[in-house]
Amino acid sequence: MFLQFANNLNLKEKSVLELGAGSGFFTFYLAKNHQTIAFASDINPKAIQGLKENSNSLNLNVKVFQSNLFDDIPNKHFDCIFINPPYYQGNAKSPDELAFYAGDELQYFIKLFDQIKSVNYQKCYMILSENAPIASIIKMVVQHDIGNEVVKTTFKKGEKYFIYLFDS
Repeated sequence: MFLQFANNLNLKEKSVLELGAGSGFFTFYLAKNHQTIAFASDINPKAIQGLKENSNSLNLNVKVFQSNLFDDIPNKHFDCIFINPPYYQGNAKSPDELAFYAGDELQYFIKLFDQIKSVNYQKCYMILSENAPIASIIKMVVQHDIGNEVVKTTFKKGEKYFIYLFDS
């Protein structure tokens, strides 16, 4: 769903960061099919290793950062940032679970919205399921004075998803 949305954007030769890239499928697809200047990050060392290996095997020039959100990403301009965040409330019990759990107090989002105000970007898109604590997340966005709007609503397998655009 997120990739279908991104396919309708003009991303050719744009600098694109996937924050929390996991396997990197999204980043690799955009790099190959939209000729993006591709960046991918993840907190999990296993994901970073996979991102580097897959980037090399696919012969794609993707710059990879191991980073907890923006902690270790150099300050540069991104035309687009894409985030498919962990949004279940609760604490991860392993590095792999960081992809799903945002902390019992939604610490992931607290840190994200604290940091994103100092990031140089043009557009930031985030996808959230209706099962996410959306009201709490949007409350944080508003508290941080970050503009936001739902730019797409979609359904898949009986679940509703929202794609948000955040103002820089």
